[in-house]
Amino acid sequence: MTSFGPNHYAINSWGSVNQDSGGHPAYDSHNLSSTTDVATGQTICAYSNNMSDANYAITTAGQAQDESGSNSNLYGKSTTESARTTAAGSFCFDNRSPSGSGRDLEYSAYAIHGDFA
Repeated sequence: MTSFGPNHYAINSWGSVNQDSGGHPAYDSHNLSSTTDVATGQTICAYSNNMSDANYAITTAGQAQDESGSNSNLYGKSTTESARTTAAGSFCFDNRSPSGSGRDLEYSAYAIHGDFA
């Protein structure tokens, strides 16, 4: 590598979201324009600057408070629920309890790697 301008190795977007608060606000973020509370445990994160397509990598993590266990997932490109499909401009968290029901987490975080549009 001879250049360190915009490249494939940078984190294009990152953020941490509080699903326990109304509207699922962000604690802090980079390249996040808005969050939308879709359902219990589900938050759509929209980017300020879109990715080039929906073929990018997403890493998610979640932490429950005063609750035991949680699974942090996301909706992929092949979901039948189009509003929650990973797209060039957004993706959707899907946090679950160990029994599989939706669970709002006090702290959900993500990092995106890919190409900007």
